[in-house]
This record gives sequence, structure tokens and C-alpha cells, in this order.
Amino acid sequence: MKLHPSRRLAHGLLLLYEDRDILVVDKPAGLLVFAKSEEVKRKLMGSWDEAVTLRRYTALAEGVMAENEGIIDAPLGEDRGGRMVVREDGVR
Repeated sequence: MKLHPSRRLAHGLLLLYEDRDILVVDKPAGLLVFAKSEEVKRKLMGSWDEAVTLRRYTALAEGVMAENEGIIDAPLGEDRGGRMVVREDGVR
């Protein structure tokens, strides 16, 4: 296992993790996981389809919040800057 705490790639992307099966890259809108083989790709896609993959977002909010944390169930999409935002035409 190779960890890359500060390895920068093109366009400001950061290589977080790499092993013989996957490559994990940090980008402004979230993580990208690349499979290095068709077998690993099938396994990753299967876990995504079965909702085994946890998707968590940290958000900035305005105003007074009733709670310190919670769940926002709203459709998400990218804005012009590549940031994830709540959008009516987004995906849940």
C-alpha cells in the first residue's frame, strides 16, 4: 500500500492513495476512484449499485441552524465552478 499525503497531479488534483487495484484522487467536488482492471471495476460498480458505498458531503450553510448536524435530502448538481450545490435539475 502506498499513501501519498501531498502528491499533486495535473490541474491541482491530489493523489491520496494507490495500490495494485485502485487509484484515489481528491478533487474539489469529491473523490474519484479509478479501477486498474475490469475485475476491480465490476466490484466497485457493484458496490455502488447495491448502495454499499457511503456518500457523505460537508456543506456550508447560512443562517441559524436548529441542530449542529442533520440530513438534507435534496437533488445535487455541479455549479459553473465545479462545486456540488442543491439544484432542482440535480440528482438525489
